[in-house]
Amino acid sequence: MKAGELKVTVFQDAVSQGKGALDTVLKLARGEKTEKKVFTTSNSSPGTVWAIT
Repeated sequence: MKAGELKVTVFQDAVSQGKGALDTVLKLARGEKTEKKVFTTSNSSPGTVWAIT
């Protein structure tokens, strides 16, 4: 970072992503509607978006 070589970094929150995926799959299994884009959040991450097609 000090050398100016780092342009971007990505944080992936596996726990929140897994919980969001499981919650959405359970809704689909029960025949409930879900959003096309699902956002997951945690205390350390402002949001992750993933799409269901």
